[in-house]
Amino acid sequence: MFADSTSIDSLLQNIHSFVGTPMFEIIIINLVFTVIAFMFIWSKVQLSLSTQNKIDLETKKREAFKNLLVLHSDLILGKQFGNDIPIKWLEKFSDMTINILLWGSDKVIFEYGEYAMMKYKPTVKTEEREIHFANAVLAFRKEIGYKNRFKRVTPEHIIRLFKIGYEDKVI
Repeated sequence: MFADSTSIDSLLQNIHSFVGTPMFEIIIINLVFTVIAFMFIWSKVQLSLSTQNKIDLETKKREAFKNLLVLHSDLILGKQFGNDIPIKWLEKFSDMTINILLWGSDKVIFEYGEYAMMKYKPTVKTEEREIHFANAVLAFRKEIGYKNRFKRVTPEHIIRLFKIGYEDKVI
């Protein structure tokens, strides 16, 4: 059952003599280069996937932002809906809200949530509510890469741009 000590000693001597051979060195060098090559290829694949994920995320954020602007433009400029809001528009609005929750930052979700909640508070002035919408727009712009250096674009600018066609009949 048990191997005698001479067979174990001879096995150890064989291993020791093999480790000192050039063949062993070649095997170790090949193994090291294989591991390095595998790590390099794996890192390139991971970087590629990461880059693609970032591109997909940016695309989804931009689409959510575009839908926010388009549907709110419809809402502001399309007061002709009255009580007969088309079902298709309501479905798009629902999808837009889902996309904001999925792809918007905490700041976007907070500001848009404040805007939405203030609709149900009768004491809140429209201007105060609109500031939250404009802040959500500015936060979304920042997320997709607009810098707004020197804080030149203010919430009031956003509100005015949305209202200009409706109030002033410019369009």
